[in-house]
Amino acid sequence: MDEYTQIAGCKNGNCPKVFVHNNRVFVQGMTDASGQFTPPEGEAVVEIPLDVLREAAREVLA
Repeated sequence: MDEYTQIAGCKNGNCPKVFVHNNRVFVQGMTDASGQFTPPEGEAVVEIPLDVLREAAREVLA
């Protein structure tokens, strides 16, 4: 079974998180509604707190 490992964000509930699987990173966050981005079909822009991104960076660079 493929395993996705959470490396940052809250541990319980529906909130910003960062996962890794193989050499890929997956981010869970709020869908951006600012209208500043126009991602192509099949992509989305999500918003996460900067501290969650920093936590994820520390984990993958450790």
